[in-house]
Amino acid sequence: MEKNKVRVGVNALLVVMVGVAWLVMIFGSEGMLSSGGLSNLKYFTVLSNVFEGAASAVWLILNGRAVSDKGRRFAELLKYAACVCVGLTFVTVLVFLGPLYGFGNMFLHANLFFHLIIPLTAMAEFVRFNSQRIGWRENLLATAPTLLYGTVYLANILINGLGEPYQRDIYGFVTWGMPIGICIFAAICVAAFLIGLALRALNRNH
Repeated sequence: MEKNKVRVGVNALLVVMVGVAWLVMIFGSEGMLSSGGLSNLKYFTVLSNVFEGAASAVWLILNGRAVSDKGRRFAELLKYAACVCVGLTFVTVLVFLGPLYGFGNMFLHANLFFHLIIPLTAMAEFVRFNSQRIGWRENLLATAPTLLYGTVYLANILINGLGEPYQRDIYGFVTWGMPIGICIFAAICVAAFLIGLALRALNRNH
């Protein structure tokens, strides 16, 4: 019971942090890789964090209710997929965007939560509290949001061109040409799978 109370608190905190950080970005878009209004939904960072907030909200709604085992498993798998996405955001900032644009620029205002605090909280929550068995199939499915985002991102550039600097290639992945951009996205999809694998292993060994 005590463990469940702690998990309820962590998920409620995630919902609040995502909501507040998103509102801060919507109404005050200072900082790199951020924009006001709903246009910030073009960023994987924002989408992944909103996904995490929504997954946490679903878990809270279903927790303690008389739902089927399938319903509980759905909530846990949703949390896992969202955790992989925000984990990817964290790793991408750590490995690629931080060195490219400067870590100070990556942790300003709302992005301090989106790039660091929320991903770390979400990953710690999954590792500590998940009780569902996560297999290879779920691990692969958790990479689907990343694959979908990357496909739309590159297709938009191929169809409409780059436009102004960072207008469509907002993360600068095609800076060295489309072939390199495709390789970067392929590496990111592999990274998403490996993050899911690592989360599974840490959860099992906890």
